This record gives sequence, C-alpha cells and structure tokens, in this order.
Amino acid sequence: MCFSPLCNLIRNIIITIISIILGVVIAVLFSNGVIPYIRSIVKAVLILAVLLLASHVVSSILSYFMDHVRIKACLASAGIPLLVSSIGTIVVGIIALGIILNIASIPVAILIGFGGFFFSLMILSFIFFIICLVRRTTPAAII
Repeated sequence: MCFSPLCNLIRNIIITIISIILGVVIAVLFSNGVIPYIRSIVKAVLILAVLLLASHVVSSILSYFMDHVRIKACLASAGIPLLVSSIGTIVVGIIALGIILNIASIPVAILIGFGGFFFSLMILSFIFFIICLVRRTTPAAII
C-alpha cells in the first residue's frame, strides 16, 4: 500500500467512483421496489454511521494525547473521507427518516441514492482506514 499523497488522492478518487456507481445501483433498486423494509435499513445505516463517527473522534483524541505518529498519518490520509462520509450518511439518514419513503417518488429515489453513495463511501473509507492502521502499526516482516 502506497502512503504518498498522490496514492491517497488516487485511492480516494477510485472509492468515490465506486461509491457513485453503488449509489446509482441502490437508487435504481429502490425505485424498482427491490429493496423492502427501507426504513429499517436506514435506521441500521444511521446507527453504523454514528458508531463509525464516534470511533473516528475517539481515535483522533487518543492519537492527540498519545502522540502516535502512525495513527495520525492514517487519520490524515484515510480518515478525512471517513469523516465526511459518516456525516453525510447521518444527514441523509435523518432526512430519510423524516419523510415518507415512497418508491414512486423520484426525489426520494435520489435521496436513497445519496444515502447509498455516502454509505458505500463510508464503508470503503473505513476498510482503507483499517488497512492503513494495520500496515503502519505492524512490523514489515509480518505483512
């Protein structure tokens, strides 16, 4: 795994493109009625987003007080998309819980698409954040 700023930019662009594709797929599936119980799914996604945001805040506070350079580097490279996508998922989730989720409505399908985008971006960013932590904190002979 490359740790240069150019590699971080390329990785962020790739996961953003993948998330856009997944968001469109989720919006199409929702508008076709394939995804039942969407309100329960939105609640679960909202809880996961709050947990990931809380873990991000806790790791930021711990890295500040413990002065751990490797964790700070991972927070700087992979933590920013995780933070933005968690907040986006929370905002879209709150909006989605506040309205009636009708599959015939185009604005609702667009909202669900944004939610799918932010959720997939959040999951992919979290995966790369964990990979960065594992790669930077373990000795090179193990990995």
